[in-house]
Parts: sequence; C-alpha cells; structure tokens
Amino acid sequence: MKMTIGELAAVEIIKLVGIDNMPPTAGLQVGINGGGCSGFEYTCRIAFGPGKDDHVFTQNGANVFVDRKSAIFLDGTIVDYKTGLMDAGFKFYN
Repeated sequence: MKMTIGELAAVEIIKLVGIDNMPPTAGLQVGINGGGCSGFEYTCRIAFGPGKDDHVFTQNGANVFVDRKSAIFLDGTIVDYKTGLMDAGFKFYN
C-alpha cells in the first residue's frame, strides 16, 4: 500500500499532535466507513500511535495510520489540507 502526505497536511498533523503534547508516535488515523447511498466516507482522528495491524506512513515529519480494512480503498491516496472559509480540512485525492 502507498499513501502520500502533502506538506500542508503534514504541518496540520504536527500542529494537532503538538496541541495536546502527544508522544512522537502520534499521528492521524484515517479510515473508511460505508456512507450509504453516497458511497464511502473518510474518517480522521488524532491517535497516540498506530493500531496493531495499521499501515504506517511518515512523510514531512507527520505520521498517518490506516487500518487494514481501509487500506484496500485508500491505496494510492494523497492526503492534503486545504484552508478557506468554506472548504477547510483534510482532503483525500484518490
């Protein structure tokens, strides 16, 4: 599995991890949930470290964790971060 963490996403992950003085193993846990008629829905949360079977990606100083079930759907995804009044947050391009 491959995932790319954009520079702006890395900066935001590092900032979020730093707010709570989390350990260096902390990062962004990313996953997929069934979204009903509109398809899949991305999930994100800050985690202290990877789960037992998670894929771990470290780029630009930030960690991203992907659970095994979601990895199939997220292979090749680019995680980035957008800022703006109506469109701020993590963005996924796959």
